[in-house]
Amino acid sequence: MSDQKIIGILGGLGPAAGADLFHKIIEETTATCDQDHPAVALLSYADRIPDRATYIRDSAKPNPVPPMWDVLMHLQRVGASVASVPCITAHVSVIFGVLRDRLAQEGHALRLLSMIEETVKFIQKQYPEIKKVGAISTWATKRHRLFEQALVGAGFEFVPPDDDIQDGVEAAIYDPQFGIKAISSPVHPQARENLVRSLRHLRQKGAEAVILGCTELPIGIPESEIEGVITIDPTRALARALIHAVAPDKLRK
Repeated sequence: MSDQKIIGILGGLGPAAGADLFHKIIEETTATCDQDHPAVALLSYADRIPDRATYIRDSAKPNPVPPMWDVLMHLQRVGASVASVPCITAHVSVIFGVLRDRLAQEGHALRLLSMIEETVKFIQKQYPEIKKVGAISTWATKRHRLFEQALVGAGFEFVPPDDDIQDGVEAAIYDPQFGIKAISSPVHPQARENLVRSLRHLRQKGAEAVILGCTELPIGIPESEIEGVITIDPTRALARALIHAVAPDKLRK
């Protein structure tokens, strides 16, 4: 076991997203028995990590970075060589950038993969013919242009949702009555309706593919295509990148 490379998952942001990543690591692994699967350490300390979007809006609010750092160090202590944060909003520079910079400055061997970077690589490899890509996400992700900057930098044309559609996506994630953070198994019909409406909207604006740019969204839209629009699951892209980092020979073709 000491020689085996271990995948680390900084979970709890939210809990269903961490579990979804673990599930997709299993799905994307070529295995015939339990022992063929890579070792995975999932730490889901949701009660210790403040809301990321709230902190991004107001830096006077509780900072999620210190408890997230503590979890990363815990993952490193149990042997993780590569880790991930299955929360796209947490990839804003004031959170993800701080964590990555500190790992480098302090000389830690633990690698922290970016969902944004791995999603763009996934599209380039799996869908080389696609030119116009949209994204649905939290307001925080949209305002900080996480996918827009990465996609445009890679040569894609970015297609954003209009503000009223964005509001519907935000509700599908956060609404306490029907949002996926509140109800995820099964997803509430209203949340699903909001998300399908957003995909139609982006298709009408010319998007050939749409990134499900919040880790709750693939739970609500598990299909790889809806009404002619290819859906891109960053969680699956990240799962494949994590497997490739520790056991490339086990990555499902």
